[in-house]
Amino acid sequence: GFRLLSGKAMSQDLVSAQQATGDYLDEAQNLSKERYQRIQDRKVSDSLNLDIWKSLVDSQFRQFWHGARILKSAFEITMYPQLIQREGIKTIFEFGSFTGGALCQLAEMLHGFGYEATYVGIDIDLSNLTPDAANHKLTKFLEGSTTEAEKLFTPEFVAAHPKPWFVIEDAHYGCKELLDTLHPLLAPGDYIVVEDTNLTMCDAYDALNPGKGADELRVCKENLTVAKDFMLAHDGQYMIDTYYQDWFGYNTLKSWNSLFKRV
Repeated sequence: GFRLLSGKAMSQDLVSAQQATGDYLDEAQNLSKERYQRIQDRKVSDSLNLDIWKSLVDSQFRQFWHGARILKSAFEITMYPQLIQREGIKTIFEFGSFTGGALCQLAEMLHGFGYEATYVGIDIDLSNLTPDAANHKLTKFLEGSTTEAEKLFTPEFVAAHPKPWFVIEDAHYGCKELLDTLHPLLAPGDYIVVEDTNLTMCDAYDALNPGKGADELRVCKENLTVAKDFMLAHDGQYMIDTYYQDWFGYNTLKSWNSLFKRV
């Protein structure tokens, strides 16, 4: 039958259930011998078709944080907070913050979960930030370029931002230069995701917006090879974490084989 529980008892039961579930998931993910995969062992495809990605791309343009476009799929919005909490990420860098909406929403979600971290948005042009984002208490936004990231990532700057890091590359342009600059600064436990390398998603965007942003789409597609070449050049130092890359199905993110961990 049903039990009537006090608030305290319900809270204790809920915590116990969450701990039990967490223990099971941790055991399951640790038992997976193929969780960390080399780039050369991955297929260049995903579990979804073009029509599904059209719906997902369309939904991105209907998601806002305080009037600021988020421009993330439902997959990233759901999975990123899980990665950050589970891996104990202390600093999140987002390159290509645009309006600032995505980073502010991410910070607020995790703050609501009781998880505290440092959130840094970096963009070549901060004039696109909404007033709410520019004045947000949980985030900070800095002007900087992916092609000259070394100017920002000085020894003092690096020391001031605790590890592990989660780097979100969403600027698209200058991806190779950024990865090369970050490589000597990264340590085991740090994560990188190069967004928008999903070729089916790019085709879906083009189908919905013919000719719009053609050059940026070209760069996004090229970044799939940029990420692959980077991992091949540092073979054994970076592995794709399939626990997150394949969270919703094989390569079912805006990125294909582009979410990797420094090991």
